[in-house]
Amino acid sequence: MTGKERYQLYLKSPHWKKWSARRKKNSKKCCICFTKENLHVHHLRYKRWYDVKAKDLKVMCKYCHFLTHDLMKSGEIVFKFEHYAHKVAVIKRAIKKFNEQKLIDRKQS
Repeated sequence: MTGKERYQLYLKSPHWKKWSARRKKNSKKCCICFTKENLHVHHLRYKRWYDVKAKDLKVMCKYCHFLTHDLMKSGEIVFKFEHYAHKVAVIKRAIKKFNEQKLIDRKQS
């Protein structure tokens, strides 16, 4: 079983469901755009995703969550430090830049 397959199984586990529900209950809004709809929980640290601590998890809406993963895969989001506040700030900046560029592209077309 690959790491990705184990992670997908973990996301279905009672342990993850408990943590996810707890974070959503405490935060109630996306840490990036502040919407209160379609909330997900994002791991800020993946090396030991099964060893979850509250500070490892941030609530994001579905859009910001998937965009974060896409921007990380494309290299638009790169973390220089492991500090949690740094990671959230980098994600916010990257999403803001992406959305601004999208607006500019729409206006030009």
